[in-house]
Amino acid sequence: MVRSAIEIEVIQIINLVTQAGVNNADANIRLYVQGKIQASIDKITQEHKFAFRRKSFGVYLAAPLTGTITATLGAKTGTVSGQTPDNTWVGGHVVVAGNGFPLLIESVSGQVLTFVQPVMVAMSGTAFTVYFDGALMPTDCQTIMKGTVKIEGGTSLAYRNKEDFERYMSTGWANSSSDYGQSPRGARIYTAISTASVGQPYVYTSWRSATLSNVTRRVLNVYPYPNIAYAISWDGWRKPIAIQVTGTATGDSDVPDLPEDFHRTLLMPSIKLSMRDYPGYNLDANVMQSLSIQYEDALKNFYNEQMQDENETEPWRPGVM
Repeated sequence: MVRSAIEIEVIQIINLVTQAGVNNADANIRLYVQGKIQASIDKITQEHKFAFRRKSFGVYLAAPLTGTITATLGAKTGTVSGQTPDNTWVGGHVVVAGNGFPLLIESVSGQVLTFVQPVMVAMSGTAFTVYFDGALMPTDCQTIMKGTVKIEGGTSLAYRNKEDFERYMSTGWANSSSDYGQSPRGARIYTAISTASVGQPYVYTSWRSATLSNVTRRVLNVYPYPNIAYAISWDGWRKPIAIQVTGTATGDSDVPDLPEDFHRTLLMPSIKLSMRDYPGYNLDANVMQSLSIQYEDALKNFYNEQMQDENETEPWRPGVM
């Protein structure tokens, strides 16, 4: 059920819906009811500490691109020509012959790329290749379920932690737990990209993050550097999405983040029961008792159905991650 349909069913009880199904409630009443809808969703998920819901995610890794770059020795920025960068470049690497190691892209602003590590040689219109071995993960993805990461077509990618991944990449600092190139100690083990480093990815990591427009995003990185475009998908966990509480038509099409089967059997009784304190909202004792029984029965069914743990197929995960 969409939010507007839920509102109408509740507001019918206070006689503000016409026979044609038009909601005549003012913005304040709608705001009140919308708040009750979200409060009921929160209550249902919190009853069993259902904090995260399973979802399928995906990113697209583009094929390598070439262009030219200008940068000052020791700087962490470079201006590119021949291509139009955007945020899909974040997490990827710029490879320049003679620079000594790939440059990890931290952010993009117009034609300017910001790198995690400093440029090791001055460049002026120097040819580069950008490899899309990294991509910003969807904002609602809290974590990746290991064993579910696949390339389009079915090839699975194995997980590697930060240290192991850097060994694969031959980039990083020996005996360091810090970010790319940020350690004050340890021996540099940066190396230039080799032919063997380009091909179909077979491992991934997700320990990095990037902040864009004040939003922190996780980054998915793969190895080897993709030789062509690849679609990567996985199952992960996200926090339930809240409906919009506005008091207006905005968000009317929002769907409560509960399985559709439980919208009417579980969510609706919860909302109706929570409306008892609203003036003019009258349900007799028998109806209230019936709603209470329906809610408790549906809540048990919801818990049982949503906590299937065989082969890690449960659609919800309780607790704090």
